[in-house]
Amino acid sequence: MESIERQISFKMRFGKTCATLAEQPHMLPLVSYQVLKEIIKDMGVCLEKDDFTEDDKAQGVRKLDEKFIEVFAADVQAVKERTYRDTAAIEQALAEFQFQGNLISLFVHPRQIEKIKSAMPLANISDEPVAAHVVRFRLQHPRIRQSVVDKLIESFNVIAKLVNELQEYLQANLAGFRKIIKKRARWVTGDYLYTDDDD
Repeated sequence: MESIERQISFKMRFGKTCATLAEQPHMLPLVSYQVLKEIIKDMGVCLEKDDFTEDDKAQGVRKLDEKFIEVFAADVQAVKERTYRDTAAIEQALAEFQFQGNLISLFVHPRQIEKIKSAMPLANISDEPVAAHVVRFRLQHPRIRQSVVDKLIESFNVIAKLVNELQEYLQANLAGFRKIIKKRARWVTGDYLYTDDDD
C-alpha cells in the first residue's frame, strides 16, 4: 500500500486522500477537511452576493469564520487527545520491552560496565563494545530461553507499529490543517476575520 506521505505529496485533491484515509481505523479521527472546505465555499458565496452591502458581507463571513474556528479547534483537540493516547501506549510498550529485556539481562547498567573496565586498567576501550560483549555473552547462556527472546522481538514489533501509525496519523492531519488554513487565508482577511470581540 502507498505510504501516507506519498499519498499526500502526489495527490492534488486532499479531500479524496482524506476520504481514503478515513477508511483506515488507525487514521481516525481526521481533520474535518470537507466540512471546513464547505464553510470556506460559503464564505466565497457570501462575498460574491451583489445584493449584499460590504457590512453585510463582512458580518456574514465573520459568522462563517466563527463556525470554521469552532470546527477547526475541535479537530485540533481531537488530534491532540489521540496523540496523547498513542504516546501513552508507546510508553507502555517500551516498558514491556524493557521488562522483557531485563528478564534476559539484555540491558547493562553503567556501574557494571565500569566494574568490567576497572578490571582491565590497561585496555583503552569505550563503553559500547563492553556492553555489546556482555550482552552477547549473556545471550549464549543456557538459561536464556527462545520463548523469552521471541517475546522481546514481539514487544519491539508492537513499538514499531505504534510509532509508525502515529507518524502517519500526524503527517496526514498536519497536511490537512495546513492546506485548509491556506484555503481560508484566500478568502478571510482584515475586516472579515472573526475575533473574540465579535461575541
